[in-house]
Formats: sequence, C-alpha cells, structure tokens
Amino acid sequence: MAYAAIIRNLHDKYKQEKDSVLIAQIKNIKQRLYLTRSMQIFGISSLLLCVLTMFLIYVQLHNIAIWVFGFALLLLIISLSLLIIEIQISVKALEHHISDIENKAPSMANKQAPVITIEGNVVLGSLTIAVKRTIKEKFIAFANNMKAAFDNENKLF
Repeated sequence: MAYAAIIRNLHDKYKQEKDSVLIAQIKNIKQRLYLTRSMQIFGISSLLLCVLTMFLIYVQLHNIAIWVFGFALLLLIISLSLLIIEIQISVKALEHHISDIENKAPSMANKQAPVITIEGNVVLGSLTIAVKRTIKEKFIAFANNMKAAFDNENKLF
C-alpha cells in the first residue's frame, strides 16, 4: 500500500515537472518494488514448504520432510538476503533525498589545502592537529556559544 501511494505521488510530480531527480527516484522505487515482490515470493514459498514439511512428518515421510525443510530454509535465506538489499537501497534513497539540505558544497581541498610543517624535537610528547571546520560548523558553534551566554545571563537575574 505504501509503495502504491509513493508511486502515485511520484507519477503526479513527474507529470507536472520532468525533473531528473524524480526519474532517479522512480527507478529506485521500481527496483525496490521488484525486490520486495521477489522477497515475498521466496518468503511465502518457504512458509508453504514448512507447512508441507509438517504434513510429511505427520504422514511419516521423514526423509522427504528433511529435504523439503532444507529447501524451505534455503528459500528463507534468499528472502532475507533480498530484504537486506532492499534496506540498503532504501537507505541510499533517503540519503539522496536529504543530501540537498545538508552541507554538500564541493571540496576546495585541492586548491586551498593547508600546508603542515612540523619542526623540532619531541621527547615523550604528542602532536595535535586541528581540522579546519566548515562554515556550517562555525555557525553552529557560534550559535551555541551565544545561546550559552544568554542562558547564563538570564540565570543571574
């Protein structure tokens, strides 16, 4: 049911605007839909074979029951493997979906990389290297410092 709503929503959005992001999302949901279908087929087949195994044990056909149950376990392993793949794809889709709101500016490391020069002798010492923070991290740190300053100021009164 959730897939149907998502597909209808993407379809309506795509009719309004032919965006490449929507095409990627449609391809992703299509792949996930086929994986889910296959996963369900293998899982249901596994369950049916388990029921058949119980029947075979009931009618005293133990050797056949062992083989049928082994095949059922194999189908269940395949179903669970497909589930893992589907989860990975859905997480990548969510990461892609939220990547536009995160700080994903292109790196300037090749053009503006700092040069680190270490000189001197060290005996039983250590070296600390600070990593340059992004503008987003600097703004967050500034906002947190301002918040802490105003919280402390309000507590005095």
